[in-house]
Amino acid sequence: MEFKLEKLLQGRKSPCCWKSKAPRGGWRRHSFVCHDHLGREFESKHKRADAYGLNPTTIDFRLKSGWTLEEALTIPRIDHHECYKGHRK
Repeated sequence: MEFKLEKLLQGRKSPCCWKSKAPRGGWRRHSFVCHDHLGREFESKHKRADAYGLNPTTIDFRLKSGWTLEEALTIPRIDHHECYKGHRK
């Protein structure tokens, strides 16, 4: 069965949400989960970002800028300091 992100999001803008768990006792426990483009669950945005070696703010900015979740997570961050290294005299 192929993972469908569109089905998971169901109109939500963010791949992170509160998830209800109803154990046998009948009471509900809510937990916050974030998903990646492969459907894996993470306990927080920070843990998902750590798994991909990115800053959570970078991922949020990319998503708000119209990037797909896969692009936001898999395209590496550019170190601008390295780009300009050696240009100072």
